[in-house]
Amino acid sequence: MIDFFPRRRKAAGKVFTLIELVVAIAIVALTLAIAVTTLRGESPAQKMERTVYEISAFCARVRFRSAEEGRDWVLKYNLEGRNFYAVAVDEESEENPDGTAGKKGADDSDAPPLPRLDLKLDKSFTFETEEGAENQLANGEELDVFRFFPDGGASGSHKLVLKLGGLQKVFHISKLTGRVMIDEELPN
Repeated sequence: MIDFFPRRRKAAGKVFTLIELVVAIAIVALTLAIAVTTLRGESPAQKMERTVYEISAFCARVRFRSAEEGRDWVLKYNLEGRNFYAVAVDEESEENPDGTAGKKGADDSDAPPLPRLDLKLDKSFTFETEEGAENQLANGEELDVFRFFPDGGASGSHKLVLKLGGLQKVFHISKLTGRVMIDEELPN
């Protein structure tokens, strides 16, 4: 028999099929996509959205805790520590310097201090408030941002402006429902 295609027979065991090539290219592309997204990190918009979500969830947690325990909780901002924290406050109690609340003149020293809720703000963010609150922050004092009541309401006149690069979000509170609302710009 005459062999008209001698090269084909010799190389038949060493040739890839089209399906094998497509699968190999797909695996390489998938690996590259995973590596690029992992090494690239978070974009500023993603970082802003994540932080907005964390602050909103933190405020909701404080609001629910106030309703659950039947006492007022105050959300504060500490400029030096760059963190938000919340402490429980009763009409008969006063706040201790460590952030816990204790009864005035109470004999029950066995009662555990009320826990404090914390949320640290990333260093890349800048935080501003409406006019007048900067003076309180400039003096090194902690700013009382929002106060949540057991009936679900809240108080607080400060509008918190969170900035990251050219992005900004404005937080303010509904006094009736106690929900934190977020805007892109400061309302007039």
